[in-house]
Amino acid sequence: MAVTVASGKRGTFKGTSAVDTFIINDDTKGATITNVGGGDIIAIEGFATDFTAKVSGRVVTLTSTVDTGVVIKFQLAATSGTASIRFLDGDLTATHTAKVGKVAAFTTLGTQKLTAKAVAVSDETLG
Repeated sequence: MAVTVASGKRGTFKGTSAVDTFIINDDTKGATITNVGGGDIIAIEGFATDFTAKVSGRVVTLTSTVDTGVVIKFQLAATSGTASIRFLDGDLTATHTAKVGKVAAFTTLGTQKLTAKAVAVSDETLG
C-alpha cells in the first residue's frame, strides 16, 4: 500500500501486514503512523539533517528544525521492527530491538541509538 500525506495536512495511518510506503510531502504538517515494520518505507521530502529524532518506547518522533510544526511519529513493531526512512540526502534504517534477558530494549536510526532526548539526525549515518 502506498499513501501520500496531502498538502498542508497531518495524517494518521496504520501499517498493514504487507510492505507499506508512506510519502510525507515537504508541505505537509506531519504524520502519525502505527504498526510500522517488516520493511515498510517512510519517504520524507526533506533533508535528514533538518530533523531531530527521539524515542519513547517504540515510537520514534522526527521534528523538523526548519518548521517545528512538522512532526512525524511512527511506531515500530513490538518485537523487532525495522523501517527504511528515506530522506532527500540519504536513507536510514530505524530499528527497534526488543529486550533480551538483561539487555534493555533500544531503538536506532542508522547508527544513532535514540533516547527520550531529541538529537540532530547525523548525516554521518546516511546510506
